[in-house]
Amino acid sequence: VEKFVEHQYDMISGSYIRDNYYEDNERYCLVEGQIKKVSSIDNMKLIRSECNKVLSNLEFSTLLEVGVGELTTIESIVSNNNQLTQIFGIDLSLNRMLHGMEEYKKRQKLIPKLSKSNATNLPFNDSVFDLVYSRHTLEQMPKFFKVALDEMIRVSSKYIVLFEPS
Repeated sequence: VEKFVEHQYDMISGSYIRDNYYEDNERYCLVEGQIKKVSSIDNMKLIRSECNKVLSNLEFSTLLEVGVGELTTIESIVSNNNQLTQIFGIDLSLNRMLHGMEEYKKRQKLIPKLSKSNATNLPFNDSVFDLVYSRHTLEQMPKFFKVALDEMIRVSSKYIVLFEPS
């Protein structure tokens, strides 16, 4: 299963960056409780804004994103938090992280440490991150999400935030 998922994500490498920053594709989305037709760029701005609003109530200087993908969420968090000292991300797809890092470096100076890793076996010691979060990651692993969540709990010292749609 892991190799299949990795292959699927490798095949779409670059698409999140394109939809987040460059190609304005209209789609139906839930916006402020209503279904509206909005551009992919505006939709992603709304999503990142919502994530940052939730995180604005928390104090953290280290973070880990589980399922970092193309770094679009982590880039937005770094843009809105000047207390960060260390940032980490893991993902199954090395290609997505490489595409993401290339784009990320255009906007940020604080560079994340990335690891091609599985969320069910995080390569970190216990309680090392102030914040551990995921966005649209656990929903992709309905049979394994409890193991991944246990791992997130294990490596967090303060907060776990899940930006999951279901």
